[in-house]
Amino acid sequence: MKAVDINNDRKTDLIVMSNAQETGFATYYGNGDETFGLPQSYQKELNFVNFDVADLNNDGYMDLVLSSYWFNGFKTYFGDGNQQFLFSDSYDMGAHATGVTISDIDNDGFLDVLGITSGSGNPVTLNVFKGDKSGKLHSAGKYPTLLSGNLNTYVVDKNGDKLSDVIISTRNWLALFYQQTNGEFLLKYWPLEMALVTIGDINDDKLPDMALGYTSYDLGSDGDSILVRFGLPDTTFSAKPIKLLTYNLHPGSMHLADLNHDKLPELIISQLNTSGEKTDSLYIFRGLGNDGFEIQGIYKLPETINGFTVADLKNDSFPEIILISEKNLMIMHNSGNILSSSNSPDLNKAKIYPNPVSNWLFLDLPHAISDIRILDMYGHVHYVSKYTDSLKINIQPLPSGIYIVQGFQKDKLLIVRKIIKL
Repeated sequence: MKAVDINNDRKTDLIVMSNAQETGFATYYGNGDETFGLPQSYQKELNFVNFDVADLNNDGYMDLVLSSYWFNGFKTYFGDGNQQFLFSDSYDMGAHATGVTISDIDNDGFLDVLGITSGSGNPVTLNVFKGDKSGKLHSAGKYPTLLSGNLNTYVVDKNGDKLSDVIISTRNWLALFYQQTNGEFLLKYWPLEMALVTIGDINDDKLPDMALGYTSYDLGSDGDSILVRFGLPDTTFSAKPIKLLTYNLHPGSMHLADLNHDKLPELIISQLNTSGEKTDSLYIFRGLGNDGFEIQGIYKLPETINGFTVADLKNDSFPEIILISEKNLMIMHNSGNILSSSNSPDLNKAKIYPNPVSNWLFLDLPHAISDIRILDMYGHVHYVSKYTDSLKINIQPLPSGIYIVQGFQKDKLLIVRKIIKL
C-alpha cells in the first residue's frame, strides 16, 4: 500500500495491491478530510504485486512501476490525470523480480528505478535503471550479492558523502551498496542474525540508523526484543546496540514515522501470531532519540491487519496510520495525542504506583482522564473501568509479567505507563 497524491489535487490517495494471485488492484481517492471515496479497480497481470509509484515522466501525475517474480522484470504505467494508468514499457532483468524502488539515485533531476532480483538459485542482485526526462529507463548496471531472499530496499546517504547509497535487507544480512563518484556501487555487508529491520534517522543526527525486531521463534540470541543500532559517520553502525525487551513481540512489518512532530520517529509494528499469521494487533513505540524507544501502546484493531502505511491526511504535521484489512480501510486518527503528551504539565503529574506491584495498584490521574484500560503484551485487555479520583485496582489475580496501563479522555489516548506485575 502506498499513500500519494495520484491525480495532483493536493489530496492524499491510496494504491493497494492485494496479492500476486489477483488480477486487479485498487485506488482510493482522498477527500481531503481523513476519508476516502469508494475503491476504484484496475486490471493488472497475474503475479505482478511488487510496486512503487512516482512521477516518472514529469507531467505532474503519478506513474506506476510493477514487477513480477515470474516475468523476470517490471513494467511501467503512466498516469494520465484522469484516474487511469496506461501501459508504457517492459524492462527485463534476467532473473526473478522481487522488488522495485523509484529514486533519483544519481541526483540528475530524473527518477530512476532500482530493481531487485533473486530466487531459483540466483543471488539477490541490484539492477540499476537510469531515467530520462520522458520517463524512459536505461539499464545502468547489475550488482550481485552473496545473499538470498531480499525483504526491503532503502535509498539513503549512508556515509555522508552526498551520494545516494542503496541498502537491501534480508533476514540475515544487510547488503550496502555505496555509490562512488563515477556512479558505480561498492558492495559491503552487515550481519543481522535473523531479524526484521527498518531504517531511518532515529536520533535526528542526519545519519541513517536501524531498528531490528527479533522474535522468540528466531534463532538469534536476542529473541523477543528490539535492537537499535545507530549509524556512524562512515560505513558502519554502532557495535553496541540499545536493547529493548518486549515480551511476545512477533513483528510482521515495521515502520518509522514521526507521529508527534518532535523530529524523533516512532516505531510502528504489526504483530504476527506464533504461527506467523497476521493479527489485529499494532504496537507503537515512542521515539526517544539516543535512548531508543519505549512502549507507547498496543492497539487492537477491528480486523486483521494486512498492511499499513503512514500519511499526513490533514496536513497538520501529525500523520495518521492507515491500515488495510481483507475488506476495509482502517484509519487511526492523530491530533498529536496518539502518543502520551509528555509536554503537558497535568499529564506529567499522573501517578501510577507502586511499580513493580504485587497486589494493589494506585492511580492518581488528572481529571481529564475518563477511562482506564490495562493490557498485557499480547494486546489482550485485562481491565476496563471508568476513572474516579484516586482509583485503586487489585491486580493480584493477573499473572506475573509486563502490562500497559492506558488512560483515555473519551476516545483519545493521553496516558501510557508500563508496569511490572510481580
